[in-house]
Amino acid sequence: MTDEMLAVARKNQASSNILNAEFLKGHIEAIPLGDNTIDVIISNCVINLSADKDRVLQEGYRVLKPGGRFAISDIVVTRQLPVSVQKSITAWAGCIAGALLEEEYQEKLTVAGFTNIEIVRTRTYDFSDEHGAAFLPDLSQQEREELKGALVSAFIRAKKPVKVFNEGSDYSIRIAKDADLPAIHKLLLQNGLTNCGIEENLGNFLVAVQEGIVGVIGLEFAGTYVMLRSMAVRQEFRKRKIATALVEHSLSIARQAGMQEIYLLTQTAEKFAARWGFSKIERSEIPADLMQSSALDSCCPASSSCMKLKL
Repeated sequence: MTDEMLAVARKNQASSNILNAEFLKGHIEAIPLGDNTIDVIISNCVINLSADKDRVLQEGYRVLKPGGRFAISDIVVTRQLPVSVQKSITAWAGCIAGALLEEEYQEKLTVAGFTNIEIVRTRTYDFSDEHGAAFLPDLSQQEREELKGALVSAFIRAKKPVKVFNEGSDYSIRIAKDADLPAIHKLLLQNGLTNCGIEENLGNFLVAVQEGIVGVIGLEFAGTYVMLRSMAVRQEFRKRKIATALVEHSLSIARQAGMQEIYLLTQTAEKFAARWGFSKIERSEIPADLMQSSALDSCCPASSSCMKLKL
């Protein structure tokens, strides 16, 4: 992109009132984004133009979150191209000379770390007619005929694998300490969760630790009832089973304490909680003693989903 093209894009963005998009200027071999920050990478016939495709794929892998998807369209070749075509500037600019063999794409994606690699042909090109002659004017008729069936468009898909962390070796879970409060507050704020009542209940909070606090969860008790709250995991550590381990520890503590039922209020974790057997209920079904003693009574929005699990 040129500065002028970016200026036009930003002008169109403003005139269309598009608020959920951002344009960043950079190079495909050095993406101006942090590690593990992107859900999906898309591209339309661009990677074949790079002279360092290994670096491009390494950068794509770097910025994707664990479990993130690489989903692009590109030109690939089904067999080696004639040397004259490989050296043709017109063929390079036309996304031909720089295209990889299908097996090369597969190999480079694998070396970069990707899994679940899939290359699906969508179109086969024939440059032997007058359209091909206009598209590749510096190639002879014979050279263009040699390209027949050699170039195809393809959807290329892959995933950045998720490394499941093992408790004990990759991280540990322990009871929160006073010194953990700043990190807990920061983590909850990053996840859009309230800090109400944390200090008062800190002894009933658990933290996941890996060179710092990477996850947190809390319990609030009232009689034989308990509230599960403040479950959050740092973005770069998600999908690694840390949240699952925190929930398992919390449920175990509640059962050992003789609790009969556990409740939660959530705006984001309804599907996650359902995996554990939590079912949706009305807010009025949460025991009054528990709601009155919980800091969430006044801090949690009325729109939150209310859920319950019998222990």
